[in-house]
Amino acid sequence: AFESNLLSQAAQEFGGSTLSVSVDYKTTWWGTHAYAHRGKQRLKQKVIDLCQHVADHGAGEIILHHIGHDGTRTGYDLKMLEAVCRSVNVPVVACAGADSYDDLVRAIRCGASAAAAGSLFVFSGLHNAVLINYPDETWRRQHL
Repeated sequence: AFESNLLSQAAQEFGGSTLSVSVDYKTTWWGTHAYAHRGKQRLKQKVIDLCQHVADHGAGEIILHHIGHDGTRTGYDLKMLEAVCRSVNVPVVACAGADSYDDLVRAIRCGASAAAAGSLFVFSGLHNAVLINYPDETWRRQHL
């Protein structure tokens, strides 16, 4: 299901630093597996194996996306994040689940190079009103 040749050719043509590959995965009753086609097609490769594969074939960055945590604000899958960060030699971006600024810090401490946090910055307050926000400079200096 994964096009290694396409990735290798793109890395050769444009440079690996220009290529970010999103590795989507989810946990079901049958375990944790990588998925394709918007989470509809389960891949044979395990998540860590797929991450190593794309890194070996030219990806300059991996976006590790837990489909089941997307939009839930239940926190990142830190166990998987740490395992992937230890197994590849490219930057890894934590994606899906951030509920607080502390979640961002936890992801970085697990080895992530960055942390995506859509809902955290968009939904705010008791009724999850749409409001774009971000950590102020004081918070950043104290925590990062």
